[in-house]
Amino acid sequence: MRISSSTIFTNAVAAMNLQENIIAKDQQQVSSGSRINSPQDDPFAAATSVILNQQVSRINDFTQNRSSVESNLNQLGSTLSSITSTLQSVSQSLVQAGSPTLSGSDRQSLATALQGNLDSLVSFANIQDGNGNYVFSGYQTYTQPYDKGNFISSSANSANTGTASIALTNTSLNAPLPGSATITINSYTAADPTTIPVTPQQFTYSITGLPNAKDNVTNASSDSNGLIDLTNGGTAIGTLSLSGTPTVGDSFTIIPKPVTYQGDQGARSVEVNDGQFVNTTLVGTDVFGSIPTGNGTFATSSYGSNTGSGVISPGSVTTSSALTGNQYAITFSGSAGQVTAGNQNTGSVSYNQGSASGTPTTNDQYNVVFSITNGETQFTIADMSTGVTSAAQSYTSGSAISLPNGASFSLSGNPASGDSFSYVPGPATTYSIQNLTTGQPVSGQTNVSFKSGNAIQFDGMSMTINGAPSSNDTFSVNPSTTTDVFTVIQNAINALKAPAGSAQQSGSQLSNAISIAQQGISGAITQVDLGQSQVGGRTNVLTALDSATALNKISLQKQISVLTSTDEAAAISDLSQATVALTAAQKCFVQVQGLNLFSFIQ
Repeated sequence: MRISSSTIFTNAVAAMNLQENIIAKDQQQVSSGSRINSPQDDPFAAATSVILNQQVSRINDFTQNRSSVESNLNQLGSTLSSITSTLQSVSQSLVQAGSPTLSGSDRQSLATALQGNLDSLVSFANIQDGNGNYVFSGYQTYTQPYDKGNFISSSANSANTGTASIALTNTSLNAPLPGSATITINSYTAADPTTIPVTPQQFTYSITGLPNAKDNVTNASSDSNGLIDLTNGGTAIGTLSLSGTPTVGDSFTIIPKPVTYQGDQGARSVEVNDGQFVNTTLVGTDVFGSIPTGNGTFATSSYGSNTGSGVISPGSVTTSSALTGNQYAITFSGSAGQVTAGNQNTGSVSYNQGSASGTPTTNDQYNVVFSITNGETQFTIADMSTGVTSAAQSYTSGSAISLPNGASFSLSGNPASGDSFSYVPGPATTYSIQNLTTGQPVSGQTNVSFKSGNAIQFDGMSMTINGAPSSNDTFSVNPSTTTDVFTVIQNAINALKAPAGSAQQSGSQLSNAISIAQQGISGAITQVDLGQSQVGGRTNVLTALDSATALNKISLQKQISVLTSTDEAAAISDLSQATVALTAAQKCFVQVQGLNLFSFIQ
């Protein structure tokens, strides 16, 4: 068979090119360390390595996410630690405030310290992360969660018998409310749906306790729309609307709120592993709010009109199945009161010293002051609890002097002008418990003999009242609700700042206020501790994921290496073999190309 010269040349060149390609591939594998430098080198291994590299890339992305989340959680944990330290400082101040030996200046100093703590807590509540996001605002990333101002809210008093509630809108005082104010319904006319347009409800009301005296009213009317426009110093501070049906005499308490929450309840989260998310923040109300009042089941407190030295404990649950969730009032009764003569009296008056008669309806204190005008002896009665003084009345020796609360006492003789006699409520000897929700007395709890410190038990609850309550002093027992740490501290500040001799400072009022504040701070510390536990748990999750994904990454990288890495020994051997083959091909080509007719002719 004849083989053409062109065929010989073509085959030889093809053989050499093949060897050169093999050499080039082997050289690239040796120099790059990878046996797959193009998909055609090993299509299956190339496709598999792409999938594995994508998994490694996701692991790297999640690792970066976890690093960012861990940084945020570390900041959050540090902030919570600072909050705990501040709350412990508040607790120490409240313990000092409970000392009966404090002077007025001491109380003012403690109030100043508590104000500083309150300001610090507001600053902590408004912290931002490294990206400028507010940590405690929920989904409202760029909204400052807590606004500090003179805000107010409202609640119906537990003794109300009607079904009405009130709502406040646009309520912000231009001066802080020093304590709670009260709105009392004096009359009520329901809306008339038969008219066109419908005639809105109308009512009259009284307001006491607002900072500016001229804003307190005794019998004002709602406007044509059935609303109350609240003012403070002539400046509008909000609008109050009434819903439901009140009973005449029902009252509502306006409560100061030093701080209001502007965030939401969202919890921001970041994906830290496939389908696994970790929250990077805490909701502000879960840290600074959601503090249960009282013991978490029910809350005890004293009425603002109490004048005795009785202090009620937080109480405890004795029988869960007996709890009713109703509201109660523990009211004390006893002697009418005690009467003492003023130290500066100069007249000749005798009286049944130390006692008064009658059944008093309130525990107000009174001061009876005598004057002589044109030979006529008269007296006025000043209510030391309300500040109201009666008109002058004629005095008759031996006649009873009747006090506005129903008590009375008699004097004989001739008082001098300026002589005075004071009346204070007598110590309580019994108590009765009324279920305010049902309007019925609690069975077996009417006119029960009182002894300081003895357990008072009813409807699955137990509590004690220590000290000496006055007749008509009342203590409330209501279902536990929630409050926030800012309100707790502000209430304590208000109690400490109350003027000496005021209702807030008289009798047991300050002691009860401090006791309630201590309960609130204890609850606040518990809330922060819960937040710390959540942050710690999330950090542990991140640590565990870091360990697990690191091992997974190593495994994936090993698989990729097996698929793509060059076997150096084999590659070098293949390169040497291909080089020898190329050399042989070249030599063979030289020999073969000489086998032609022209060589022989020459």
